[in-house]
Amino acid sequence: MAYAAVCIAVPALNFILLKGWVFRNAMLPDDRLTPIQVRSQFGWPIVLGSLALIVQKTIWTTNPDTSWLITVTERMNSGDRLYTDIIELNPPGSIWLYWLPVKLAHLLALSPEAIVDAYTFLICLASVAMTGWIIHAGKLMADRALPPAMALMLFCAIALVGNSFSERDHIGVVLLIPLIALAAWRSTGSIRPEPRHWLVAGAAGGAIAMVKPYYALIVIAVAGFVVVRKRDSRLFFLPEFLLAGTVTVGYLVVAYIIYPDFYEKLLPLLRETYMAFSQPFGLLATLLLPLLVLPLAYSLFARRGGRSTLSDLLMISAGVALIPFFVQGKGWPYHAYPAAYLGSAAVIVAACKLIFQPSSPDKRLLAVGGIAGLLVIALLVAHFRFFPDPAPSRSFVASVRAETASSTVGLLGGDLAAGHPLTRMMRGHWIEPYCSDWIATYAVRLKNDALRRGDAAGAAYFQAMMNRYLEEKLDRLERSPPQILIVDRGDGLVTEMLAEHGFSNLLADYTKLASYDRPGYDDPLEVYRLTSGNGATPAM
Repeated sequence: MAYAAVCIAVPALNFILLKGWVFRNAMLPDDRLTPIQVRSQFGWPIVLGSLALIVQKTIWTTNPDTSWLITVTERMNSGDRLYTDIIELNPPGSIWLYWLPVKLAHLLALSPEAIVDAYTFLICLASVAMTGWIIHAGKLMADRALPPAMALMLFCAIALVGNSFSERDHIGVVLLIPLIALAAWRSTGSIRPEPRHWLVAGAAGGAIAMVKPYYALIVIAVAGFVVVRKRDSRLFFLPEFLLAGTVTVGYLVVAYIIYPDFYEKLLPLLRETYMAFSQPFGLLATLLLPLLVLPLAYSLFARRGGRSTLSDLLMISAGVALIPFFVQGKGWPYHAYPAAYLGSAAVIVAACKLIFQPSSPDKRLLAVGGIAGLLVIALLVAHFRFFPDPAPSRSFVASVRAETASSTVGLLGGDLAAGHPLTRMMRGHWIEPYCSDWIATYAVRLKNDALRRGDAAGAAYFQAMMNRYLEEKLDRLERSPPQILIVDRGDGLVTEMLAEHGFSNLLADYTKLASYDRPGYDDPLEVYRLTSGNGATPAM
């Protein structure tokens, strides 16, 4: 409550102090919509968004990260201590993001995955609706171009996001769109926004840095855009930017007070392992090549008159969003989603401006067809990396679920996607403190990097880290063996675990139930059942 009070009081004080400068002559024309206009502007985008959700959940399962965070939240609700009994790599905001829908699901006795999906859908719908409201009030687009633009942005956020639906990066960037629209309004409009506009945009925009602090760069870039366009450095302190910053800083302070172990114990380990490893720059750049279709399409639309302050700012924000992709350095598709979504939004705004601008009837049909065709191609090319689903097939899950339901589950392997969402799809109970053997995986990678550099001391350090982790894991599993053990045969770490670290003796107590050939892997994912009858009791 104190945190919420601070987030309201600081920008409110800022509003009072800066009222004469920021808000003078701020009266807006009457932008209330008639019922028919409301149905036109928001009705069919909602219908299209609902259809997109049906497509989303028909094709894709819950992504590994969200499935794991649901598991973490359930373990915490059962009494486990975060960063002690259950270890999540990210700050507590990642768990808090899903706490409400998971809690609601348990109160209603419904599937947490279904409630998280509905929750994510409502966030996308609300954020796009707020964006449309701000664009309409700021006169940033023609009224007839606004509904299709918002509907397409909603479709991108729900269907084209593919398996990255409900990722933290996905939710964060969708919530950022109203702040970008407000910044475009600030940069162009002589009519100034009202407090209701900056309160909504600032509060939503602060969420992206809570998701991952790297993304604060986008908010800073958006503020810088307004400062440069208006040639007034004081605009860095506009209330929406101050509110976004207050939300972020307040979150970091509260998170440290509640969970000091993350900052004092886990974060140093992450700096040594997870954060220290990065794919080569050339590989990361290659992975981004499909996104080049967005600036290319935008440049074509811009030359024909589709450019606007809003579309420019969206494309600039997309470029800035690439910086966190390289900083994180893992190359995972969802790390590029903020850039893909912001760039897609820029192309959508430019295309809708062109399609709905006045033109001669004999040229209109051909022009609209060409613009729409290029828009569809650009969006599909930019998003196809998000389409693959790493989850096992439903038929494979069905073949083992009857024998594994309500069983305790463990994993041999360093890939989070090997155990999640498979564990929840089998209706199992994850009992390990970690989502995977990621500590050993990154220790091996960093050891090999040290050997290539000729750093014998560094290689020995990471070898000792891996040995220590695997010894502790083996001891934990031998004392309380899970009833179901997932073994990722496609992971080189697992081969070493079985050959050199004693896990073959553990596996001797298990019988293989089924195997699944994962796309892109030479060896299968295997599911084993404990035969000795002394498995761990599931936590309820």
